[in-house]
Amino acid sequence: MSALTSSLPEIGVPDAWTQKLRDWVGRDKLSLRAMPVPEAAVITAWPLGFTGSSGEYFRIWIVNVALSIVTLGLYGPWARVRTRQYFYANTLLDGHNFGYTARPVALLGGYLVIGALLLVFTLTQNFDGASWVSAVLLGVAALLYPWVLFRSVRFQAHHSLHRGVRFGFLGGLGGAYLYYGLLNLALPFTFGLTLPLQSALQRRYLATGLSYGEARGSFRGGISGVYLVYLLASLALLGAATLLTVIGVVLAALRVFDGLNAKQQLGQLLGALLPLSLILALSALSYAAAGQGIRAALLRYTLSHLQLGQTLRVRTTFSPWMVAWIALSSGLVQLVSFGLATPWAAVRRNRYMLPRIEVLSLAPLGDFSARPRRDEKAPGENALGEAAAELLGFRL
Repeated sequence: MSALTSSLPEIGVPDAWTQKLRDWVGRDKLSLRAMPVPEAAVITAWPLGFTGSSGEYFRIWIVNVALSIVTLGLYGPWARVRTRQYFYANTLLDGHNFGYTARPVALLGGYLVIGALLLVFTLTQNFDGASWVSAVLLGVAALLYPWVLFRSVRFQAHHSLHRGVRFGFLGGLGGAYLYYGLLNLALPFTFGLTLPLQSALQRRYLATGLSYGEARGSFRGGISGVYLVYLLASLALLGAATLLTVIGVVLAALRVFDGLNAKQQLGQLLGALLPLSLILALSALSYAAAGQGIRAALLRYTLSHLQLGQTLRVRTTFSPWMVAWIALSSGLVQLVSFGLATPWAAVRRNRYMLPRIEVLSLAPLGDFSARPRRDEKAPGENALGEAAAELLGFRL
C-alpha cells in the first residue's frame, strides 16, 4: 500500500488526493487488521429424548381402563389428561421436558354433551318414526367436523408448553372449513386425485398456524413432495396386489377338481381355504402397512419443512416403513394379548421415533420469548371441540 501511495505523484494524481490517501491508510481504526471479521452462524442440533418405560405406563394405563369401566366412561377426561401428561413429561428437548396443562373438569362437560348426542343418535336409529333425528344429527356432525378439528387443535396447542413457553394455534376457522370441509367435496369428482393436494394444503394450514411464544410457524414444503409420498405408496400397493394375485393363481392351478368325486372335491375345497385365508390376511396387512407408511412419511415431510420464527427448524431421520412395521407388529401383539400390550406398543413407537427427530436452531432455545402475541386469543377452557374429536375418533 505504501508503494502505491508513493507512486501516485508520478502518474499525475494531485498532491492533495495523495495526502488524503496516505492519511486514510495510516488510520489504525480503518486498517484491514483492525476490521472485525464476522463470525459464522452456528447451528445447534437438539435431538428429542424419551424416558418413559412400558412398566411405568402400564400402571397408569390399567388404572385408566379400570376406572373408565367402573364410572361408565366418566373418568375418560382424567384418563386422557393423565396419559398426555405422562408422555409430555417424559419427552425431553435440551434437557427440559414438555408440559400439558389441560384440566379434566373442563373436558368433562364436553364429554357429557357429545356422549348425550351419541346416545340419542344410537337410540333413534332403532325406531322407524325417529330415524329422521339420527339423520339430522349426522348432517350436523358433518357440518361441524371442521369446527371440531379447529377447536381441538387450538385447545391442544394452548395447553402444551416447553420451558414455560406455551404453544398456540393462530389459524382461522375459515381455513379449517376450506381444507377439511369443502375440499372433501371435490374427491368424488376427481376420483381421489386431489387427495394429495388437500393433504398438502392441510399441513400448510397447521404449520403456518402454529406458534411458540412470539415465534410464528411457516411451511417450506410444496405439493409435489406430498404427491410423491402417495405415488410411492400406490406403487407399493400395486406390487403387493400383483404378487398376491400371482400366488392366488398358482394355488388355484394346483387345486384341480377334474376326475375327483364329491368327497374328494370337498376335501380339496376345504384345503384351499387355508391359503385363501393367508392371502386375505396378507392383503389386509399390505393395506395397513401402506396406510401407516403414508402417515409416517407425511409426518416426516411436514416436520422436515416446518420452521418456527427465523431460527428454528426440524430434521427427521426415522424411516416411515420402520414406523409402519412397528405399528403392524405391535398391533398383532396387542391382538394376541387382548389389548394388554397397548402400553408397550405406545412406548415402543416413541422410543424409536423421538430420538430421530432433531430441533435445529441458530439461537439457544431459552431465548424464545413467552410474551403472548397480540393476534392470539387464548381458547380458555372451552374443551367441547377436544372432547368431540376424542370421542368421535377424529385424528390429525
